Amino acid sequence: MVSCRNLASALQICESVDRLLKDETASALIKQLNPNFQAPARPFLRLSYVDAIKWLNEHGIKHEAEDADGNIIKDGQGQAKMIEHAIGDDIAEAAERQMTDIIGTPVFLYGFPAELKAFYMKKMPIDGKNGPVFTESCDLLMPNVGEIVGESLSWLYSLVLY
Repeated sequence: MVSCRNLASALQICESVDRLLKDETASALIKQLNPNFQAPARPFLRLSYVDAIKWLNEHGIKHEAEDADGNIIKDGQGQAKMIEHAIGDDIAEAAERQMTDIIGTPVFLYGFPAELKAFYMKKMPIDGKNGPVFTESCDLLMPNVGEIVGESLSWLYSLVLY
């Protein structure tokens, strides 16, 4: 069985970049648009959702607090109350971008909580522990860009729907 951790390494992003840089016309356009462009180093960093939450908190990257209805909680000055990330939080695009920009290399972020993802995403095996269930899914995050592609394994519909 192929897991998303292995699936992530099989994505063809690097091959596409290599082909574009070998093509004279495409390479010239890339250099015109971004003179300092370099092909991303391989292999890409792999970071689990759980480790990303720890990383964000260790680096002081917080997110806006929300009430049960999803409304932003504000302080006495009308500013959004900022809190640390916790397992189960959806990591916002701004936090993903900030993390990736600081790390400075492409990152495969994988294993998101099942309650944040579509029902058909395959669940990761649980180690016999109680706790959150994570999906066989990953996002490719690029520095100075953010998420460029997401991928997941799906359940066979007959197993989920019946």
